Amino acid sequence: MTILKYKIFQDDHPILKKKCEEVSKNTENLQDMIDTLKHALFVDYKKTGAGLAGNQIGFSYQILAINFRNEEQNEKHLNEIWINPKIIWSSKKSYEMFEGCLSYPNILVPVIRPSEVKIEAFNEKFEKKVFRAKDFYARVFQHEIDHLNGITFLDRASDLSRIKKIKK
Repeated sequence: MTILKYKIFQDDHPILKKKCEEVSKNTENLQDMIDTLKHALFVDYKKTGAGLAGNQIGFSYQILAINFRNEEQNEKHLNEIWINPKIIWSSKKSYEMFEGCLSYPNILVPVIRPSEVKIEAFNEKFEKKVFRAKDFYARVFQHEIDHLNGITFLDRASDLSRIKKIKK
């Protein structure tokens, strides 16, 4: 396992606004990027991050990690890598919630998102998978997939005047 040197890119760094490239089985350093993304989210930021997109740590590829458990829905712990994820369906029902982001660590932003989505992606063995996510799971997937498309939660804010500052 190789962990590449990384940092969380913050605020308006250009990499956060760039659409990421699709990943293929032959993408150079793919396993190193996967190992680094896993280490970043599952070890270094496991208490503060529910998801992390590759471009947030300098990899401009369609790859993300999800790390959370939704006790309300009694669902198993997701601790996974998602490659080339796409939202293939979203519910008409949506709701607003304040979101945080490792790339914008000092604010919470109100964002309205669909309450349910269906995601199609590949796992790290390049096996195709489809996953239906609800509520918080759905929100995390949408937030991270937005990152891969160069969209931040500030772009999705329902009301910029209601952004909350977080005290350290």
